[in-house]
Amino acid sequence: MKSKLLRESFRSYAGDEKYRRFIRALNTASQNAVQLRYWQDVLWTGFASTVPDCPCDYSTIQQLFAVCELHDCDLLTDTVLAPYSQLRHSRTQSPDTGLQAGTIDNDKYPYPGWPVSPDDWPPHENKFVDVLYCPKCRELRAQRERENET
Repeated sequence: MKSKLLRESFRSYAGDEKYRRFIRALNTASQNAVQLRYWQDVLWTGFASTVPDCPCDYSTIQQLFAVCELHDCDLLTDTVLAPYSQLRHSRTQSPDTGLQAGTIDNDKYPYPGWPVSPDDWPPHENKFVDVLYCPKCRELRAQRERENET
């Protein structure tokens, strides 16, 4: 079954709210995660029992649902500048998350993959990291940045 069709079938099975929660939990899971959370596993196992040849291993499920739950588009990979000392918890964590309190609006664009400004950090304290991002989230974040400049 194709990825998009499988996701649509799962959304129909789980309902919109649980579907979005399922994706958000996968996309924000620790990079060291190796299995679904309990509630995800119960939901996925129930769904998988209704679909022949449904993937059940964590990495395949994670790849299948590497989409933005708000914009329903595939997450892309980018290499962005990040503070050298920043610990990345998840594959979708933007390097600037939490750095400028009150300026991040994760409800509207949860996966912008937004880098930090190289001018804000000494050169020896920067590094590049790979992040998954949603192109629409990034576009909305850029729009917000432009609005804040004026």
